[in-house]
Amino acid sequence: MPVATLDHPFFGHCSTAGFTTEEVCWEKEIAVNGSGVDVALWAPPDAPMRNGLDKGELDQMADAVQHLTTLDEQARRHLLDYLDDDDAFIRHHLEEADAFPRVAELFPSGSTTPPDFAQALQLVQVGLWLGHPDPIVMDYMIDPDHSDQVLAVKLGADGSLASIDWES
Repeated sequence: MPVATLDHPFFGHCSTAGFTTEEVCWEKEIAVNGSGVDVALWAPPDAPMRNGLDKGELDQMADAVQHLTTLDEQARRHLLDYLDDDDAFIRHHLEEADAFPRVAELFPSGSTTPPDFAQALQLVQVGLWLGHPDPIVMDYMIDPDHSDQVLAVKLGADGSLASIDWES
């Protein structure tokens, strides 16, 4: 089986050698709006069967990493629309504020608005998924130290919204 390797100007040496599942082939903590965000580039095990790692796709992912602040702003606008349409994520955290100290601290009155909540969400992780139709996944949490609830904003390579999914 051929080894899929590529030296990329941004990601450096990338290889999927030995991958049996999708695995991280590059990761780094990057500052976005003053906070450290874990960014990981995921590659499938079948990259050699897909003619190896695609430099063009890697270039798109590198561009996304270099523009994370802009993508964060876009994602927050999408999150605001999502929370305006369905406030269940907000209500869940406010109703259980005793379990989420950051929520209690941010919203001591026990209420908030979707704009304030969307702004308070923390971008904790960005996954870049090679070979996926919506390769950029931005994970937002309100209290990462005490809650496993995530709003995952999934974007196309061009930054267009694919979906927002409530995950845990």
